Amino acid sequence: MHASYVLIRKRENDAIQVDSIGAQKIIKDYLDSIENWGRFELSIFINTLFCFSDEYIFDHSKRSVKKMKTYVDDLYFNRDMASFLINGTQLAFERDSTELFTYFFRELKQFSDKFNSTDAKIAWKVFSFLSTDDIHDQQKKAELFFALHFWEKDNYVRYVEEKINLLG
Repeated sequence: MHASYVLIRKRENDAIQVDSIGAQKIIKDYLDSIENWGRFELSIFINTLFCFSDEYIFDHSKRSVKKMKTYVDDLYFNRDMASFLINGTQLAFERDSTELFTYFFRELKQFSDKFNSTDAKIAWKVFSFLSTDDIHDQQKKAELFFALHFWEKDNYVRYVEEKINLLG
C-alpha cells in the first residue's frame, strides 16, 4: 500500500525525491505473486496503471482481471471494473497507444452495455468523441457537453476542452 502511495505522490509532484523504481518493483512483484486477484489487488492495479508498460497492463488485464469476472455478483465489482476500464482507456489515450486504447475502448463499450453502467457509458462517449473526427464537429461537441453537464461531469468537460486545445 505504501509503495502505491509513493508512486501516486511522485506522479502528482515530480519534485518529490522517492525511489519510484523500487516502489514499482514492490507492486509488480506483489501483483505477480497473487494467482487470484481480489478487490485489493485490482484497486492497487487501477491506481498505479500509469507506471506499467502496455505489455504488462495487457498481460494482467487478460489474465488476472478477467478471472475476477467470477466476482460479478459482488456488490463492488461493477464499480471497480468500471474504474479499471475507464482508467485504462484514459491512460491508453494519453499514451497514444493504439493497441491498448482499442482493447480498453472495446471492453469499456461491452461493459457499459452489459451492466448498463452510466459512468462507463459517459466515459465511452467522451473517448469516442476524442478519438474520432467528431472532435471537429461543433454540434457533436455541444451535444456531448450538454450531456456531461446534465450528468454533472464537469471534470470531463474540462478534460475534453483541454484535449481539444492540444489536438486542435
